[in-house]
Amino acid sequence: MQKEKEQHIEFLEQLTGEALPDFFNHLNTSDTANIHAWVSSVIVKERAGLDKLFDAMTHTFKYIPNFLLIAITNKYIEAPIAARITEKLSLKQAVAIAGGLSADYVGETSLYLESQFAAELLLALPKKQAKQIVESLVHKHPLAVLDVFAYADKKLFNLVKPLAGLAHIDQSVLSDLRKDVLARIH
Repeated sequence: MQKEKEQHIEFLEQLTGEALPDFFNHLNTSDTANIHAWVSSVIVKERAGLDKLFDAMTHTFKYIPNFLLIAITNKYIEAPIAARITEKLSLKQAVAIAGGLSADYVGETSLYLESQFAAELLLALPKKQAKQIVESLVHKHPLAVLDVFAYADKKLFNLVKPLAGLAHIDQSVLSDLRKDVLARIH
């Protein structure tokens, strides 16, 4: 039961990239399951119809040279939208485009990606760029880094060790998953 509750809390944390209010720790598994289900239904309703739009954009992008996509992305596409499009691309396509974008932009976009895909993308990018992205995120969104690194392999951990910017995090508000990741980083 505790593991199920922790999974619900991790789901909610990853949606916000922030620590959840303390009262979540006092809820029982049934309450967290109900909140998880309700939030999921809100997300489905908010995203209704958009998946087809992003699929269409992704298919269109296949016919546009990467240098044009990079220019368009930098100038006109906000990070949340870029993330939704990126999730529809293959990892190879995402790497080809992300490779031409700034570390800050890719970092901001990764905040809106599923954490597992963000970890795969970081690992596939050139080491220097991946390190810059993670360093940028550590300063701006340290909890999101913990969410992404829950899916990181040893190679990615070695690339970014040590992450001194995470030392200030109050561990008392972290889920068990985030605590485990923080322990692996240090």
